[in-house]
Amino acid sequence: LVAYDKGSPGLGPSIKRMFGSELGQTLRMGIPGLLYAAQNYLFFVGISNMSATMYQVSKQLAVVFTALFWVVMLKKTIPRDKWMALSILVLGVLFVSVRGDSGTSGNISLGLSAVVAACALSALASVYTEAQLKSKTFTIWERNVQLSAIGIAFGLLTILVEEPELLLEGEFFRGYHLATIGIALLQSLGGMVTSAVLKYADSVLKCVAKSAVVGISAAMS
Repeated sequence: LVAYDKGSPGLGPSIKRMFGSELGQTLRMGIPGLLYAAQNYLFFVGISNMSATMYQVSKQLAVVFTALFWVVMLKKTIPRDKWMALSILVLGVLFVSVRGDSGTSGNISLGLSAVVAACALSALASVYTEAQLKSKTFTIWERNVQLSAIGIAFGLLTILVEEPELLLEGEFFRGYHLATIGIALLQSLGGMVTSAVLKYADSVLKCVAKSAVVGISAAMS
């Protein structure tokens, strides 16, 4: 895709530029990677201390944080009616939190705090990525290569720390089968679609779409 993109100088020159003269720009794409890593840990703390229902409801606060970062970082404006819709969402989360949830077995205050912090980090990473994707320094496919390279580096580092035998003994692909490869391809496609949404739409619309998916999934289940 990098090679065939009309805005790209070609595969070889693109790679040379991304990992040579513009290496600093590539390393900056590691910032959302670190933020997403911290977000995943906090979400794990959250789901460990609250019910699945409250967890899903609380995660929708990401829409509000995304809107705030979108306005502050990208100097955008949001109409009053949309702010009202976001306020209703916050009130809904607060209502559920104050009322409590019989399905929650852990520390609800800790769980909710973790999810709120994770939503803030997720929103910051999303808006930062949107700003990078909309810059004209690199094409959308080159940005995806940068994100992938940083992600692979983080993943390999994690394996070296937690399970070094997988690399040292050549067992990295142990347990792989067609379903595993299929899931990886679907995740890759989802990542490219998300990048396209951030580049040609915006972070707020992405979050609203994800919230709609939660509702649709609940209705279909």
